[in-house]
Amino acid sequence: MADRTTIKGSVGSAIPHDSAALHVSGEAIYTDDIREPRGCLHAYVLKSPHAHARIKRIDISGCYGDGVHAVMTAADIPGINDVAPVFDGDPVFAESEVMYAGQSVLAVAAETIEIARKAAQRAAVEYEELPAILNVHDAMKAGAFVGAPYTMAIGDSKAGIAKAAHVLEGTLEMGGQDHFYLEGQIAMATPQENGGMHCWSSTQHPSEVQHLIAKVLAISDHAVTVDVRRMGGGFGGKESQASLIACIAALLANKTGRPVKLRLDRDDDMIMTGKRHPFHVSYKVGFSDSGLIEGIEIDLLADCGMSADLSNAIADRAMFHCDNAYYLGNARITAYRCKTNVVSHTAFRGFGGPQGVLTIENIIDAMARHLGKDPLEVRKINLYDRAGALSKRCTTHYHMTVEDNILHDMLAELEKTGDYASRVREVRKFNETSTILKKGIALTPVKFGISFTLKMLNQAGALLHIYKDGSIQINHGGTEMGQGLHTKVAQVVAEEFQIDIDRVKITATSTGKVPNTSATAASSGTDLNGKAAQAAARIIKDRLIDFSAHHVQVERDSVRFDSGKVHIGGTTLSFKELVALAYVNRVSLSSTGFYKTPKLHWDKDAARGQPFFYFAYGAAISEVIVDTLTGEYNILRTDILHDAGSSINPAIDIGQVEGGFVQGTGWLTSEELWWDQKGVLKTHAPSTYKIPTGRDIPKDFRVALFPRENHEDTIYRSKAVGEPPLMLGVSVFQSRVMTHASHDWLPTLADLCDRGIPCVLLTVMTAKGSTPREAGTKMIVTADAQFGTIGGGNLEFDAIAQARDLLQNSARAAEVKDYALGPSLAQCCGGAVSVLLEPFIKSKKSLLLFGAGHVGKEVVKVLGGLPVDIRWIDERVDEFPAALPAHVKAVATAAPAAELRGIPAGTFILIMTHSHDLDYDLTRAALKDGSFEYLGLIGSQTKRAKFERRLKADGIDDQSLSRLTCPIGIGGITGKHPREIAIAVAAELLSLGLTHHVEQKNHDSGFATLP
Repeated sequence: MADRTTIKGSVGSAIPHDSAALHVSGEAIYTDDIREPRGCLHAYVLKSPHAHARIKRIDISGCYGDGVHAVMTAADIPGINDVAPVFDGDPVFAESEVMYAGQSVLAVAAETIEIARKAAQRAAVEYEELPAILNVHDAMKAGAFVGAPYTMAIGDSKAGIAKAAHVLEGTLEMGGQDHFYLEGQIAMATPQENGGMHCWSSTQHPSEVQHLIAKVLAISDHAVTVDVRRMGGGFGGKESQASLIACIAALLANKTGRPVKLRLDRDDDMIMTGKRHPFHVSYKVGFSDSGLIEGIEIDLLADCGMSADLSNAIADRAMFHCDNAYYLGNARITAYRCKTNVVSHTAFRGFGGPQGVLTIENIIDAMARHLGKDPLEVRKINLYDRAGALSKRCTTHYHMTVEDNILHDMLAELEKTGDYASRVREVRKFNETSTILKKGIALTPVKFGISFTLKMLNQAGALLHIYKDGSIQINHGGTEMGQGLHTKVAQVVAEEFQIDIDRVKITATSTGKVPNTSATAASSGTDLNGKAAQAAARIIKDRLIDFSAHHVQVERDSVRFDSGKVHIGGTTLSFKELVALAYVNRVSLSSTGFYKTPKLHWDKDAARGQPFFYFAYGAAISEVIVDTLTGEYNILRTDILHDAGSSINPAIDIGQVEGGFVQGTGWLTSEELWWDQKGVLKTHAPSTYKIPTGRDIPKDFRVALFPRENHEDTIYRSKAVGEPPLMLGVSVFQSRVMTHASHDWLPTLADLCDRGIPCVLLTVMTAKGSTPREAGTKMIVTADAQFGTIGGGNLEFDAIAQARDLLQNSARAAEVKDYALGPSLAQCCGGAVSVLLEPFIKSKKSLLLFGAGHVGKEVVKVLGGLPVDIRWIDERVDEFPAALPAHVKAVATAAPAAELRGIPAGTFILIMTHSHDLDYDLTRAALKDGSFEYLGLIGSQTKRAKFERRLKADGIDDQSLSRLTCPIGIGGITGKHPREIAIAVAAELLSLGLTHHVEQKNHDSGFATLP
């Protein structure tokens, strides 16, 4: 390669985005800024208010009036009513059934958007509401999927887990994320002669929009042209979702014979279009004392929404990235693609990868807490083999060899430059004396596969023209959404011809110039289109070399392009002069270029192959401070080291890293999508949906690129940068609050209590003199393990023995133990220490709930999220909901009274069946057995009096009758609605210690007992 410093905008130059000045001046032209053609109409879409309903009638007669030119329903579509990108199931307009709240039902074209909106609201649509599936658990029970479950596996996961010294099980809920691009979804369609259609669309996939417009209009693809100059952000939200908007505009334009613009406002955009997929994850992992993973099983439940869209590929990529940077060895990963009655979720930066990365990082963190280790220690021990030193730990769970792992070097450098070890100590020291504000810190890596996982999409084309004056126009299949793709491709062309970049112009992406393009997605924009542009440039360059050598009568090797000049043996011409000479001599100065990614193969049936050309890597250290009273947090400092290969443009790449990190942080901390119980999205505006702002950027933000070229033959040995940095935001999520002990004691304590493992929390209350640990140090002791340290030596040995005595005696009261250090304890340090020992012994109480009627269902809703084991009994199997909380077990039986046999003495019993006689039989059986802590019967004082008379006649004495509570529920709540009754009952049960863990007396540790 020639010297990159001698031309302006050479590859490797940190030059600004080609539209930067236009962006800040407001002169950049987006779709809404294009001058509207004469007679342009404006469209509005009427949306379904229901998550699932049958359409019984649509009457559009009331929509027409002054200024209204067309009203369209599904019946008016001349072609096929489906804009699905891969599989069927995404109608332009609902026909007989709506599948989510916000689905398009009809559209109006009018002189103004105000007229169109009012006209649409006058449509009379009659619905019959149907049951809706609104979460993945209900979808699993109903067997509702948009694609078949799929498994990737290697080794023997069950055997690996079985032989492991430690086993953890857990779950993780991940919410979705709205793209919140600055420019919303928009399209402007203009009819052409002979039935053709032109469309300006804010889309990442012009060829797909072209194809689908042709499909709904029942015309050929060649009759449709789609153009895209730039987008105001995409992030995957304009990969498949832009098609619906463009097709509605084109349908209305075709019907009216006039141009039509459809621009969604923010609320409609958020309600109508898909999001990042929410996931429910469950896992089981076995690992060694050192933290090495020996076996793992992961189930991913992806909430795909009402149709397939791109969900199957997204779920696949989530599975691919469940290893992130770590060798899993014996692994089984299964993904379920759940169909629910919400908007069809879609591509979002990372395309499922972030959900996979967060899964394994959360597991690694749980393992570290369990072992009392710094999570970074556990992360490093599980890394894939380093590049150039492959042994047995280099094969993924989908059987691809990881050949290029540079994370060992990257982590070592970031640990050093980010001063990780000393900052960990400082964080712990801060937390010793700060009671409300707490700090946390984490270092997390990223390994991200680069390529479309569907092989056919890994191709690109370009069209390059050189004009007589030596200026160049390049058109390629990629789209510009602010990421700087056009700038990088222009740099490639400038580099090839060794001319200044201001001599290269990239025109709007157009299906009329480069056909059959892939979406600008999967971080592949520069990889694919840069190579295609390079191919086109080299074809013309070869022609110029052949011409030059022949014209001057020298060998081809004597022709050299350098710094705006072309050296031909002893002759030197400017590039402009050579082009003019070539034109005179009838040399073709135009060419297409094509590129397809090599080495890719995938056997779907065997779930093995090489779905990625290479991996991009990165790592981040994030330090946060959290107000433990309000939950407010700030990122104090973030250090990022990211792998961009041999960067084409470091300025753009660093900008992408910064933006990706902040967007990932927003997903994990502040952005929350919330649908109500009817499946209606309530967070559909900036007032309720909170993306990161300038105040959320780290106070100290340090970003560097790792200077190592790609080992694969990519465009100038660079690497993709679009998606991988988003996952660096995981470092913020994993920045757990640290104490100076070697573990995060609170999550460990909560985990032990949740699993019913008795333990004792040791806290150094006072520390005077030369003590081994400061006041506030904590450790946890179980019957056979300890987590953290309070200083080692005989002090710790004795304290552990005291703790285990408490466990052996099932003690519930906390104790304080005073120690005088020095010779008496054979401690080298002196001073005095007092240690608080708090037992945490989960009680074995549980709830037997008889009756799955209205009140019973509400009781389960109220108590289901609490750590209460509920056995829910009814004769009617159909009364139980499809999805139940984790602590609830439904029992359908014709003999409910049999469930009372052999129950523990601490059991709580609630009786609220559909039958008065059954209530009596259950009450009598419970009182005769007497082995319960609480017996509650739904009903009034009158019911109690009637029951008492019958019970006495059946031999129940007064003392036993006094244990019956009827009516049930605390005072003050007098409403008769099932929900109000359930709240009153739950409050009474909780006040009587239904979830009580331990008793505390005669001390104040500053730590509240777990509920």
